[in-house]
Amino acid sequence: MTRVCEPEEDPIVKFLALKRWKEAASHALKHQHLREEIKDGLLNLIRKECEALCSRKNDFILWKSKQADLKSFSFISLRDDLHRLAPFLLKMFNCISNDNNFAACTAAAIAIRGRQPRMAALSYWINTILQYGGAKKSVFNRLSQLSITTSHKRAVKKQQELALACGAEFIQFKSGFNATDSDLLEASHSLEDLHLSDENDTPAPRPEDHRVACPQSYSIIMDNLDFFVHTYNQSISSSNKSIHWIHHIAVQDRIPTDHISNIKPTTDIQQYRLRSSLPQQSTQGFLRCEFTILATRMMTKHMAAFESFGDTVVHHIPHLYSSEMSRKSTDFPLGLFFKDENQRSDLTEVLRRIQEEYMPTDPDGVQHLLIGGDRLTEANCRNIQWQYSDADTEEGRMEGLHFKFEDWHAIRVLFEIHHKIFFTESAKDHGTLFANMTKLSFRRL
Repeated sequence: MTRVCEPEEDPIVKFLALKRWKEAASHALKHQHLREEIKDGLLNLIRKECEALCSRKNDFILWKSKQADLKSFSFISLRDDLHRLAPFLLKMFNCISNDNNFAACTAAAIAIRGRQPRMAALSYWINTILQYGGAKKSVFNRLSQLSITTSHKRAVKKQQELALACGAEFIQFKSGFNATDSDLLEASHSLEDLHLSDENDTPAPRPEDHRVACPQSYSIIMDNLDFFVHTYNQSISSSNKSIHWIHHIAVQDRIPTDHISNIKPTTDIQQYRLRSSLPQQSTQGFLRCEFTILATRMMTKHMAAFESFGDTVVHHIPHLYSSEMSRKSTDFPLGLFFKDENQRSDLTEVLRRIQEEYMPTDPDGVQHLLIGGDRLTEANCRNIQWQYSDADTEEGRMEGLHFKFEDWHAIRVLFEIHHKIFFTESAKDHGTLFANMTKLSFRRL
């Protein structure tokens, strides 16, 4: 049976016969009735992809809201999962957002949570950002209605769940890097090779030329967390509160020193030779090389004739641990002590807990742990240690705890004092930072 196509349908059939799909689709979208059917087909496709996303068996990333899952959450993983289960949906959001992957993935996650509220991994991730910024309860209650966050109650519950796992990485790190007798014995043999004997006149290599593989060490850093809670309606039972807590972290030492014994020398006194400690020809060679670098710095800095060579000067003398010291420190957040360090009983409890939980094991029988903080923290901790100096055991006297002052705190205090003295918001005060900044701005113009 032969059928004559309508003028509106003729180009569609023609391009389909020629397998020119782009032109056929373009004309199909112009067809009034066919366009509506195509829309329904696309909606069915999106509906099926949404059902695939909401199915537990497909293991979509938004279902994973546990502590370890939230820690490894990333928009790259979210994009890959959307591309795996809902490629057409992802393309649609990419088209709307002009190929902004972050906006497309966020919009898709918020939209799919409107379909299935339990797919809240992104919402919990946003919760942590808002909680870190100090968002109030009303913020969560409003944004939860838009499926952007969860309710404030669920956000607090998840925060408590995450807090329970705080320090788990450090415990794993500590258990995996405890020093053993074999480690220290191997390290001591490596150190013995660095010393000279009477029969060997060969210059000894520099100690840093021999790396010793040994467990990583760490220290505990403490600082105050002080804030003030204002009460709108004050009464006898409800008044303003001044909160003083202690925040502490564990910082991995960049350069390990566990191969050095704390109770015995590296060399037997009977085997020691004085010439091992005297400068040798190799030492003088290294010293001359470093003096040459220092001289070139001064020449290019203070002598105009050599300024053109400033780019070729070594501005930092490389050493064995240059790469380690140039990297960012590895730290492990350990949470809060809800104690006030200005109270002796509270600080004593904190130090006892640090001694029990974070003290590293030591085959020599003496445990040592560096604890850093500001000047006040150092003084308070030393006073507590002196208070228990008459205890019967080393643990009772807290002999393994060594308190130190962190330089970064002194620099921070210096900047605060400098800002307080020299900074005012008046351009008329000559010599202040604000006035100098204004002058520089006009000069640039």
